[in-house]
Amino acid sequence: MPFATKGSNLSFVNVVPPLLRAGVALAVLGESDEAQTWTRRMIYRWQQGRHSKTGLCGGQLSYRQPDRAQQALGHVHTDINEAKIVASYHQVSRYHHLPLAQMQAGEALIAAGGPRAELGKEFIRWASDDLQVYARRSYDRTSGKFIARLVDGTPIQWQQSRKGYYIRSSFAPQPAEGTILWGYALAYRLTAR
Repeated sequence: MPFATKGSNLSFVNVVPPLLRAGVALAVLGESDEAQTWTRRMIYRWQQGRHSKTGLCGGQLSYRQPDRAQQALGHVHTDINEAKIVASYHQVSRYHHLPLAQMQAGEALIAAGGPRAELGKEFIRWASDDLQVYARRSYDRTSGKFIARLVDGTPIQWQQSRKGYYIRSSFAPQPAEGTILWGYALAYRLTAR
């Protein structure tokens, strides 16, 4: 992972939180082991997408040609593609929304008890780990913003972005907003880390 895809199908993280919530609801309320298995596989894919050295993961698991990130910044970052960026809506969906949804799902699974509780603990651990990596790798204490990076940790030279699908501000540093603060507060409450 990440992988090239044929056609126009891409694996955006922004669709994952509602699918996660639905899968957990089916597992808990419908007592469906199949829904629990499917939901874990889906969340585990995002763990598999993490870079082996930095732990960062982009907001897509797949990319296509022509790649829009390559069109915007390929002249600066020759190896860039949309699956390798921690920027823009990819960044917000992957690190501001998904960990929060995972921890909320984890709490519901723990409350259900039994084998579902173990999955809930796993979801919380993964989410907490993701948030720690994101803070270490992307947060700039001086500006109070999250810096856009490639998954290998390279800061994206956003000022050099060409116009197209993405614009310069797509790669600009992002402020810490309410969802990410909620995620960090919940992670601390659940893990004390």
